[in-house]
Amino acid sequence: MSLGGSVANDRPEGPSSSYLTRKQLYALIVGASIFLLLFALWYVIMKGQSDKALCRRNLKDAFTAMGLYLSQNDDRYPPVAHQLPNGAPLLLDGKAFTWATLIQGGMSTRRSLVCPSSHEDERARNVFFEDSNATLLTAYGMYMAWSSYEQGKIDAPSRAVLLSETSNHGARDTYNPIPFTDPEDGAIPQDGFAIGWDQGVIEPGEDAQWVTRLAFPGTAGRKFEAEGKGRHDGGLFVLFADGHLGMIRPPEAKIERGTYGLSGYWATR
Repeated sequence: MSLGGSVANDRPEGPSSSYLTRKQLYALIVGASIFLLLFALWYVIMKGQSDKALCRRNLKDAFTAMGLYLSQNDDRYPPVAHQLPNGAPLLLDGKAFTWATLIQGGMSTRRSLVCPSSHEDERARNVFFEDSNATLLTAYGMYMAWSSYEQGKIDAPSRAVLLSETSNHGARDTYNPIPFTDPEDGAIPQDGFAIGWDQGVIEPGEDAQWVTRLAFPGTAGRKFEAEGKGRHDGGLFVLFADGHLGMIRPPEAKIERGTYGLSGYWATR
C-alpha cells in the first residue's frame, strides 16, 4: 500500500503535466524552424558556390574549344553569327547559327555553354552543328568586336573581354536597346549570343556608351549601379582573350575610349 502511494506521489499532476508538454512542443517547433532556416541558407550558399564553379569550368571549356577553332582557321575567331546585311543573325528554324554552333564540337558536353544560374528565358537558341533537329542553348555571349578577328592583332588580350554571361532579348529587364531586326519580320528573338553596343550593330557608333545584353537584371533603363546584381555574388564572369577569368560589376559595362577608339575591357583592336 505504501509503495503504491509513493509511485502516485512521484507523478506530475493535472495542469502541471499539460503545461510542460506544451512548452516542450513549442521548444521543439522553434528548434526545428531554426534548423530548417539555417539549412535553407546553407543550401542557397552552397548551390551558389557550386554554380559559380561550374560556370568557371564552362568558360574554361569554351576557351579550349575556341583555341581549337583558331588553330583550324588561320588564328581567326569565329564569326559571332552568320549575319544578314544589317548585322542580324540568320535564323534556321528559329535558331541562330553562331560562334557557339562553330565551337561546340570542341566542348566537353552540350550543356557547357549554359550557366546553371541562368534562367530559361535568358538562354539563346542556337543551331546545334551535329544535329539540325537539336537546339544548342547558350547563356554566354561573344563580344562582337572580335567576330572573325585575328587573335594576334588584339592589343591587350589580358584586358580584352572575349566572352561573358549574357541575357537573351532583354530577359529579366536587362539592357538591350538595339535588338536585332529583320527587315520583313521585325525583331529577332535570338540575340543573347552577342555582346553589342548601345549605338551601332556591326560596329560601335561614335556616341556608344555601354555594351549590351550582359546578364545584369534591372539595367534596361541604363541603370548600371555598383550595388546591382549579377548571376553570382560578385557579378558576372568574363573570359579574357588570353584565357584568364575575371568578374565584373554593372558599372564595368561602361565603354572606355582611348586614342585609337574603344579601349579597356571593350576594346575594338
